[in-house]
Amino acid sequence: MHPFTLFCWILASVVAAHKPRLPPFPKLVAYPKAPCNFRVPHGPNRHKICTVKTGLKDAGPEILTAAKKCNRGGTVYFPEGVYTIATPLDLTFLDHIDFAIFGTIYFKDDVTYWPGKTFQYPYQTVNLFWRFGGSNVNIYGGGQGTIDGHGQTYWNAMVTDKNVLRPTLFGTDGLHQSTITGLTMRNGPGWFNFISNSSNILISDIFLDTVQTNASAPAKNTDGWDTYRSSNIVIQNSKVINTDDCVSFKPNSSSVIIQGLDCTGSHGISVGSLGQYADQTDIVEDIYVYNITMTGATDGARIKVWPGIPPNSGVNDQGGGSGRVRNVTYELFHNVGNDRESY
Repeated sequence: MHPFTLFCWILASVVAAHKPRLPPFPKLVAYPKAPCNFRVPHGPNRHKICTVKTGLKDAGPEILTAAKKCNRGGTVYFPEGVYTIATPLDLTFLDHIDFAIFGTIYFKDDVTYWPGKTFQYPYQTVNLFWRFGGSNVNIYGGGQGTIDGHGQTYWNAMVTDKNVLRPTLFGTDGLHQSTITGLTMRNGPGWFNFISNSSNILISDIFLDTVQTNASAPAKNTDGWDTYRSSNIVIQNSKVINTDDCVSFKPNSSSVIIQGLDCTGSHGISVGSLGQYADQTDIVEDIYVYNITMTGATDGARIKVWPGIPPNSGVNDQGGGSGRVRNVTYELFHNVGNDRESY
């Protein structure tokens, strides 16, 4: 054997030995129900791995660099460990890329730091730490990865200032034919998930957990999932412990299936609220809610609408919009100790 050939073979073996091995890729199936023409990406053929370092003061820039480097055929890998994000991350350029999150991600624990930095939306003052968009994206944690928003810090601050900016823990904006699976999301400052302007998304095997450590500062507005201007969404086989809507279908949600959820302490699975903004038409249609266990909630199934009168007319400072709700089905809905089964 030529010496150079032998050297190349040895070098290749060493590189292969140090290449990180990704955890198993999840099975991606919408079951037992799925919207018509629902498509999710197949198992990946990813040829690059971009590993994010643990223990950085701000992992945000490294995550962004990894996403760009591994875009179009790679996996951004978060091994076991702790990651702190102190930079807003606009990840709406994604194409054929995976995020394997097997560590714990925190966002900088400072209510005065994030105002002016998060991604702002006009709808109900939604704002995001980070947002994912693009196509053929798989975000998975294998039941091990965790995203934590330090919610109690924000709820404490609300005792003296109810207008404290509280970012949503996880958001999509223009995400298509993608999956989010196997993650724990803990202590979202406000909503846990905002699914906006997206389609063909499978969300499965998620645990949303609200841990309150100060009885004088309870959790506020901890919606599990809010869908907005999105279609062909499946949310399934997940557990939610929170203090607001388990799932809420916001304006222009269509072809959404919710199945196999276990919701505790919530305000139910809700349509709306609708009609909040004058001169806007809000549509929610083709919704199927199947096999849900709702425990210790204020409501089971409900709809929320604003009055159809102009804002600032002496009754409310908002409202006056119009809308339509059509073809919404709740089946096998198990109410356990709820104040109201429907409202």
